[in-house]
Amino acid sequence: MPRNDFFAKMIKNTDHTLLQDLITLYTNHFGLSPIMAKICAYLKLDFEGNGATFDQLQQALGVSKGSISMNLRKLIDKGIILEINKFNERKTYFVYNQDYIILWLKQSIERMEYTLSVVQRVNNLSKKHPNTPKTLLKRKQIHQEFLQQGIEAFKETLFKIENV
Repeated sequence: MPRNDFFAKMIKNTDHTLLQDLITLYTNHFGLSPIMAKICAYLKLDFEGNGATFDQLQQALGVSKGSISMNLRKLIDKGIILEINKFNERKTYFVYNQDYIILWLKQSIERMEYTLSVVQRVNNLSKKHPNTPKTLLKRKQIHQEFLQQGIEAFKETLFKIENV
């Protein structure tokens, strides 16, 4: 299928602003390179899960094979994209890992738990210091509570997603 037909079909009902917003989200908030973000955005909109071949991605994005290869490898290593081999087909297909949200939530919980442990230690030390302003102590306590609530919310969300 020619490049335009393949991706046109994939995103035919998608507002192109949404596609651009996905790319912006992946680059600005998840730290992905622009090419990685474009790959993710296209594959995220492949709701049927058919995937795209290396050649289709290269043609759609108009970048070199080396660039596609390097960026796909990074996305695969991060667990965001999966490689699949379809029965009776020689080409490898790439699909967005629909379970990536589970990995992301687990990693986020780990980061938040570590942050909470450090914040708690700082808070305990600040309470022992006689000149710590009460407003600072209160802010530190609010921050600690926020982290605790966030961890619980993430754990609850993870549980719900894993049990769908």
